[in-house]
Amino acid sequence: MPGPSGPPGQDATGAPGQDGQDGADGTDGKDGAPPSEWTYTDQDGNTYRCTPVDDFDPDRPRYYCTQTSTATPGPTPESSPSPSQQQEPSDNSGSSSLMPLGLLDRRRQ
Repeated sequence: MPGPSGPPGQDATGAPGQDGQDGADGTDGKDGAPPSEWTYTDQDGNTYRCTPVDDFDPDRPRYYCTQTSTATPGPTPESSPSPSQQQEPSDNSGSSSLMPLGLLDRRRQ
C-alpha cells in the first residue's frame, strides 16, 4: 500500500547575479611588416626564393625571385601507337570509304 504524499517542494532558485562590467576599449593593431622573404613552387615543380629588392620600401614592397631548384622530369608516358599503327574502324555497310557519324546519319534520313 502506498504511503502518504509528501510536503510540496520548494523553488531552488538562487539570488540574481550581478550585471557584467564594461571593459576598456581595445587598441588598434599596428600594420604588419611585409615579409622579409618567401619561397614558392610553380605549377611545373620549380622552386623559387623571393627576397626584397635593394631599394626596398615597406610601403611599396617589391621582391626579386630566383629559381632555386628545377623540377625533376617524371617518367614519360608509354608511347601510344601512331595513327598509321591504329586499326581503322570497320564499315559494316560494305562501302570502302569511312564517313563521320554525323554525316552518315544525315545521309540516311
